[in-house]
Amino acid sequence: MKNLTKKSLDELAKTMSLIPEDERDGYWGMYSNDCFWRCVSYLATGDRSETAAARFAESYWSGELGYYGAMNHLSVNQGDMSLDSAISFKNSYAGSINMSSICIQLVGNSVGHALVYQGAGKKNILGQTHDVYYYYDPQNGTNVESLIKHKTITELEASSNSSASSNSSNP
Repeated sequence: MKNLTKKSLDELAKTMSLIPEDERDGYWGMYSNDCFWRCVSYLATGDRSETAAARFAESYWSGELGYYGAMNHLSVNQGDMSLDSAISFKNSYAGSINMSSICIQLVGNSVGHALVYQGAGKKNILGQTHDVYYYYDPQNGTNVESLIKHKTITELEASSNSSASSNSSNP
């Protein structure tokens, strides 16, 4: 086995694909952080496992980049998804699931965690009635109650398209 040296690591770094620092907040992932793919797998098959999520990721990226490109992408980026890639997947997916059920928690203006929307209701908290939103988190296998309504991929796509068109109309 060849020994790695500082020099060989520097050479390797020159040829590796890297996500620019200013784009890193726009990605969420797979394998260690595969919330998006687990949502897709759970909605499509009921299976929320890492293996099932990986099959969907591999299939999507193989269609986008070819098999070897997909394997390279997954090994370098661990299947991370940008919001644009998630929207592209939603628009190209021909399966029988409602992709609009996948909600994204936003952290400021950055993509956070993907969840499956299950419904809404009312809840009395400290004597006041509040809207409550119910989600399922396939990555952790837990039900989540939130006072915050997280946007669906469809809603995020619409707001992304409207801000892009307003930016293009302002010289």
